[in-house]
Amino acid sequence: MKRLTCVLSCLAVLALSLPAYAEDAPSAELGKKLFNDPALGTNGKSCATCHPSEKKVGELATRGTWFGGRAKTLVQANNICITGPLAGKALPEDSVEARSLAMYMNSLAK
Repeated sequence: MKRLTCVLSCLAVLALSLPAYAEDAPSAELGKKLFNDPALGTNGKSCATCHPSEKKVGELATRGTWFGGRAKTLVQANNICITGPLAGKALPEDSVEARSLAMYMNSLAK
């Protein structure tokens, strides 16, 4: 009986940990949610408030630098918008959220 309980407990732990791995990978789907989410900032605006056209967002993503060279990557450019117009907190550059937001914007450029 103890062995069965142990096996079932291990299986439960494995089952609960599987979704966590899926959430650790960046995705354009998550990026789209973040792009449209006013919770990214503190003033009720989202990225889509200032950039409603998907075509224009795709064009923005293809630039080599942004903000007069202050941003060398799309992640850095996104953080300038998040901390400026959205009055939010910058996303860590290597975070799933930052990479997902950039991935979504890059997907619009294709």
